[in-house]
Amino acid sequence: MSGFETVREALQALRANKLRSALTLLGIVIGVFAVIAAVTAVDVIDLHFKSSIQGLGASTLSIERYDYAGGDGPERYHPPITHDQVLRLKERAGSDLSVSVSERFGSGGKAQSDRHETNP
Repeated sequence: MSGFETVREALQALRANKLRSALTLLGIVIGVFAVIAAVTAVDVIDLHFKSSIQGLGASTLSIERYDYAGGDGPERYHPPITHDQVLRLKERAGSDLSVSVSERFGSGGKAQSDRHETNP
């Protein structure tokens, strides 16, 4: 059987089974589309994650008193970070370091400074 006869028989089979051929073609198109969509979604998520990490800066250092995972460990094992410790860290790191301080607050707490304080 020559190549021409093989092509002719394949075309006859396609004509005889139009619905089967259309459904097969549709399945292939949907499969390719799904793969392309999945790869694109992963690339977008990866790009967003990388850009958000790069936004922090190359020399970012985070020091926290509490566990990031939200553990319930006793606070006595993690003493508060004092203002003097923050200033010493900034002096040792040099001018490239930006220091910010934050605190977690719960209900019933009191904020105070040298001469001022809030009602709980």
